[in-house]
Amino acid sequence: MKIFLMSDIHSNLEALEEVLKQQEQENSDLHVVLGDITGYGPDPTLCIQKVVSLPNLRAVMGNHDKVVAGLVAPLHFNKHAIVSSFLNRKRLGKVEEEWLAALPESLNISNEIAIFHGSPLSHDEYLLTPSNALASFQHLTKVGIKLGFFGHTHLPTLFEYDENTDDVKDFPLKTVRNFSLALDAGKRYLFNPGSVGQPRDGNPHASFAVVEIVGNDAHFKLSRVKYPVEECQRKMTEGSFPEPLINRLEFGF
Repeated sequence: MKIFLMSDIHSNLEALEEVLKQQEQENSDLHVVLGDITGYGPDPTLCIQKVVSLPNLRAVMGNHDKVVAGLVAPLHFNKHAIVSSFLNRKRLGKVEEEWLAALPESLNISNEIAIFHGSPLSHDEYLLTPSNALASFQHLTKVGIKLGFFGHTHLPTLFEYDENTDDVKDFPLKTVRNFSLALDAGKRYLFNPGSVGQPRDGNPHASFAVVEIVGNDAHFKLSRVKYPVEECQRKMTEGSFPEPLINRLEFGF
């Protein structure tokens, strides 16, 4: 099974289109989107339309999607996220709003692989360190999931959990881009492909991944692609989006 993996597109059409050019070359079996298609950027409707057109799509709802779809108020958002969510809601088509609102918050894509936005425990939780990933791994162990895909942090991340020692470690994905793992009975993994539309690891290029699973072996290819940041910034400026959200795109933070 070959999985094309994206997260946190955040209404950035320019970034998404460049990533989808790479997608066309992969011949993947599944296309997985880990939430937050909307929010922050200027093109929520067009980004949803691009995502919906993908074959064999599996997608979950992100915390920004939940707000933009009108399901909850942005009570825990900062002021810039609140403004951008309001602007996204104004730009969202009715058909796209209904599709977004119907997304699940988590989904099993096989007996041993699950997808979610923040963590398997909450789509609002940030899995940033091995210590705060421990509870998620303990939950995955109870429900029999070996590999979980998540987003939300905008940071490419791989955590490994050892059931025998109850320890979690992370991998240096800033330097390691291609790697293989044996999905054996004693280890479990959580993987984040980074953000398509608003990377925060100091690299402004859109981030995505391809994961190929053969038997108990999983090969990961984490990729970055340059996109016309200035075009997205231009549309945000014309749409009166908050200046910090516009500026951060060129720096990748």
